Amino acid sequence: PYHLDCPLAEGERPPSFRCNLRSADGVWHPIEISETPLPYDFRQLVIEDRSELEASERRYRTAMHAAGLSAWEMHQGSEALVVSESYRTLFDLPPDAPLPTTIAELRAMVHPDDRERVRRGRLELPSWSPGETVPFEVTYRIITPAGEVRWMRTRGELARAHADDPGIIYAITRNITPLVDTERRLRESEEQFRAAFDDSAVGMALVSNTGVTLRVNAALAAMFGYSMEEASATQWHQILHPDEVASASVILREIAEGHLPSSRAERRCVHRDGHVVWTQMTVAGVRGQAD
Repeated sequence: PYHLDCPLAEGERPPSFRCNLRSADGVWHPIEISETPLPYDFRQLVIEDRSELEASERRYRTAMHAAGLSAWEMHQGSEALVVSESYRTLFDLPPDAPLPTTIAELRAMVHPDDRERVRRGRLELPSWSPGETVPFEVTYRIITPAGEVRWMRTRGELARAHADDPGIIYAITRNITPLVDTERRLRESEEQFRAAFDDSAVGMALVSNTGVTLRVNAALAAMFGYSMEEASATQWHQILHPDEVASASVILREIAEGHLPSSRAERRCVHRDGHVVWTQMTVAGVRGQAD
């Protein structure tokens, strides 16, 4: 009822080899057979069912692929490299292209401006401490075979068996290009906001939910006769006419609590020299991710 399917061996069969075993219920199981010589030309066969192990490896590969990660290990002494199949997708290698087997092949894909920094970061890992591994992280760019620049972040650990052992690096690499692009757009947006805020001909201020002045522009400072330093240290209720403080406080609280998106009203303010300045004051809430 059992059927054994093993690959044809060319020459002498190795001491261990993989086969498939069909059980009585018709299910095929991956197995590994090991041969051990015994006296009098006898041989002992040890059969190991690899079904659970291979299923676990498939789940691991699937999870790595879904997360956009590639696992690899590199022997520091020989610089021999072993990478997971998901490396092919991460680095956009063609289906027929071989996976890299040395760190030199991996380094060839690193952006020229980042190669020395990556090399130096690997060679300058701290010295070994008994019973400990050395964590490391490096961010760099690669150039795919199609010429696309991608940002990668590699995190891992250097493990050594003893102080003189060059060690093995075990690491995970992730494509962080979308994250880098998002951060770049945020920086550009913030720079544009600062430019519009600072250069505006309209007086503008950023005030916290509790009424603390966070930032003012030159137009606002000039409107009330203050220097930029003085205006930045002046709180909103000090500029408002005393008769305006109570109603303005209610509006500020409503906006801070999210009950009111914005408010526009004519309000009296007080110039630094004491005279009244009539203004049209618009207050709007600006919320961050934590709000």
